Amino acid sequence: MRLRSVLVTAALGLVAVSLLLTAVTSPVVADTEYEISVEGSVDTPTRTVELEGATYNVSAIGKAQSGESIDVSVQAPDPDQDYNVYLYNSDRQIVEGESGEGNDTVTFDLTDLDAGTYVFAVQERGANQVIHPFVIKGFDTTIDAPASATVGDDVTVDVTTDRLSDNATNDRVEVVIAGDDQLTRTTATGSDDTFTATVDTGGLDPGSYRVYANIRGEEVVFDERVIFGVSDAQTLDLEEAESDDSGSSGGVGSGSQTTTADPATGTDQAPTTSADSTTLEPSTSTPTSDQSVTDDTAPTSGQASDGTGEDPTTETAEVLSPNQSQTTTDTVIPGFQLWLVGVVSLIFALVAKLSDI
Repeated sequence: MRLRSVLVTAALGLVAVSLLLTAVTSPVVADTEYEISVEGSVDTPTRTVELEGATYNVSAIGKAQSGESIDVSVQAPDPDQDYNVYLYNSDRQIVEGESGEGNDTVTFDLTDLDAGTYVFAVQERGANQVIHPFVIKGFDTTIDAPASATVGDDVTVDVTTDRLSDNATNDRVEVVIAGDDQLTRTTATGSDDTFTATVDTGGLDPGSYRVYANIRGEEVVFDERVIFGVSDAQTLDLEEAESDDSGSSGGVGSGSQTTTADPATGTDQAPTTSADSTTLEPSTSTPTSDQSVTDDTAPTSGQASDGTGEDPTTETAEVLSPNQSQTTTDTVIPGFQLWLVGVVSLIFALVAKLSDI
């Protein structure tokens, strides 16, 4: 009788342990409460960036020149929370680090760092919480764009570049007109240090947009072409076109390539306007740890070094909550639960046998 009680107690204990381990090994999804901002950043269309096996939503890019210093501000979930801020280079290696506590600002010295794309990351207990892309400028870049236009107009944007670093290359100059949920990206043409982009606005809705220019090289880092220059953003107000009897929608520019994305699935749909210029309707999605979606993917064909060739990529933008991330952790012990069920079944069989004695 005592033996039967011991066996029943042991079986119940194993069942309890099984339930506990099942809860521990279930996937855990945690929303970060950290926020990061970098001095002198430019707002950009939101996209996801992969770093060390996880993806993060970013909607701004910082910029500074080699030899300068830059301030990075962090808002932490707790005033006493300790963390580290690291600067990753294009090889995803940490080149500098600073410690912080609570809501804090840390300063990075950029002396002796090459021009190119970098990433700041806030790390707590060995896990990155939030990231922020950053460019050490290889080109000083300025733009001249109109302050207003009518939907359907061709908008001319002039870009001027000035080389600052020997390692920077100018393989593509692109002009971006971005709103809250729409954008168009156009490859500028020109040579030396002066470029011009003619952007068709026929597929954009009336509203306020940001206009800026990127200088890109051919090397792919953080799943997109390296950025060697970013201009300050200017504001473009698009006004609604007056309707007429013919129902015409304005002229068509050249060099702009955008697509329309399904807001529910994020998949591309057929363009709704001309083949040369359509509108990106950004989608919403939940970041995953094995997939990265960027606004500028790896090149699929060659590109003229003066930036005069056609844009060789098909580009997609996503609009999500800025500078937030979700990290998924899934720890499972293979075969453990099946083994435990077998042991428990054997114990109950022994208990039933002993009951008959």
